[in-house]
Amino acid sequence: MKIVVDTNRVIASLVRDGPSRKILFNKKFEFFCPDYSLVEIEKHKNEILEKINVSEEEFNILMALVFENIIIIPKEIYEPHFKKASWLINDVGDVSFIALYLSF
Repeated sequence: MKIVVDTNRVIASLVRDGPSRKILFNKKFEFFCPDYSLVEIEKHKNEILEKINVSEEEFNILMALVFENIIIIPKEIYEPHFKKASWLINDVGDVSFIALYLSF
């Protein structure tokens, strides 16, 4: 099963070892996220670092582990679906995720 992962779920998996992390580590699923997710995580990196109280090196290791089972899709793949996605959802911040889903 292909699943498009919202950035909030990725961040939740970085912040604590809870349900989001357990699900994202499940190899039974194929997880995908738009490359935009990396920009969002970087934007909140300092906030995440403070919350989980780890070094930047430890954070990078955790990121690598979390993204081991998530395929990052470049904008060029899902961008053609932006217009239709924007009709389907009112939240501009989620258009990339809907467009990615529509690209499957």
